[in-house]
Amino acid sequence: MVENDINLVVLEGARIGLKLNISKCEVITPHSKPSGIFLSEFTLVHPNDAVLLGAAILNDAALDNILQLKQDELSRATKRLSDISRHDALVLLKTSISSAKILHLLRSSPCTGHCGLSAIDRILREGVSNIFNISLTDPQWLQACLPINSGGLGFRQVSSLAPSEFLSSVLATRELQCSILQMNVLVPSTYETQAREAWTSLALETAPDGNLACHQRIWDRLVVERQHNALISGAYSERDKARLLAVSAPHASAWLHALPVSS
Repeated sequence: MVENDINLVVLEGARIGLKLNISKCEVITPHSKPSGIFLSEFTLVHPNDAVLLGAAILNDAALDNILQLKQDELSRATKRLSDISRHDALVLLKTSISSAKILHLLRSSPCTGHCGLSAIDRILREGVSNIFNISLTDPQWLQACLPINSGGLGFRQVSSLAPSEFLSSVLATRELQCSILQMNVLVPSTYETQAREAWTSLALETAPDGNLACHQRIWDRLVVERQHNALISGAYSERDKARLLAVSAPHASAWLHALPVSS
């Protein structure tokens, strides 16, 4: 069937002047390379090593390599941020270098629980500590990782984001998956089950359903609310509690959205 589809692509492409680049074609299979005029010339890739559009298919060697690359990039970037002003460094790290660089991977690959995510969080924490020239305690770091409208600095922990990102992506594409696999009902994969269990341990809430389940912000909001409440209930004093409530009030931290003007 696949060979017939490739023949059709080659035939129809030739009619409009397009040619299949065999050197960039891969066949992903755990078995030996299939026979066929074109398939036999494709590069053989094991599913453990397969990457599509920058995302690993399985939680295996390919994902390990991608996350290691992300760690190296983040580590290199955070060290270079010491060469610019602190406000500039803060904005760049938050908006362009930290979790923003890995959202596509979190939505497309089964990253939940991977040790590489914890390593990225550690590098990010070190980078933030270097920018502010302080050593952040665990409660301080947890607050820093909350969204700005929840009283944080907007540095999101990728290990906490992973379940919400993956589950919303899986559920938003459920109909498409059924169409591709020609199935009426799609049985949840092991990766989806793991993500649900991880999310439940973070949020301690009933999972969203229906259309709401297709939106990452709905899943993430419940996790953020629990973390915010944990900070307030664990405040050392009434003054700390009042400070947390004040910075999470509407518009209280809007200044953090301001772009830096070094001049």
